[in-house]
Amino acid sequence: MSGRVGPLPPSFINTYSLDFDGVDEYVTLDSSIDLGINSTISVWLNLDSAYNGILLGEDSYSFDYFLYPYSSGFFVRIAGIFKLYTNVHTYLTAGSWHHLAIVRSGDSIEVFVDGISRETQTGFGTSVSTKFDTIASKPNGTLPLEGKIDELAAWSNNTVSPTDIYNGGTPTDLTSLNPIAWYRMGEKATYDGTNWTLVDQGSGGNNGTSVNMDLIDRVEDTPPNP
Repeated sequence: MSGRVGPLPPSFINTYSLDFDGVDEYVTLDSSIDLGINSTISVWLNLDSAYNGILLGEDSYSFDYFLYPYSSGFFVRIAGIFKLYTNVHTYLTAGSWHHLAIVRSGDSIEVFVDGISRETQTGFGTSVSTKFDTIASKPNGTLPLEGKIDELAAWSNNTVSPTDIYNGGTPTDLTSLNPIAWYRMGEKATYDGTNWTLVDQGSGGNNGTSVNMDLIDRVEDTPPNP
């Protein structure tokens, strides 16, 4: 007779996120992640009210950023080309967890919020790859984002289903989907007394290092667990 009582615990549990103060906290990656011209990026966000800051930065791009959510809009920029996604801002409301997916198919970028396509724009061209090297600010630390970030992952293809990643509003194990980069933010992160090291659980082995973040910035506030 088994000594176990009750159901088995779920195999995937998300316990932590990182809480960014919007002043001087961000994460820099060991090197820039180059996803090519067909790509998918997935991230869970809980942004503070009147949010205004860079979600993903890239120092080889004009104005040093790729994704920029702010209080009245949402910008996507590939090098010198940028587009304003007004519908995305409508659904990416502050004060609660949302899932954001950015799917690039060559010249066009489609943005999903909570598993639903909200807006697609074209005109990005195909000469410059989707890239990022910083989380929650520009590479030099300016325009830092205020709010919580969790489960950031990236693929060099546009065939991963944003609906599957959204998983009905619950983060899920992405191992079988083979992301190039996967930062669980709190899980597997280590703190050396000064900085957090975010272990890349994707195939790229590209770790992240926090800047100006303390032990208390890893918080037990996440999207719902199963």
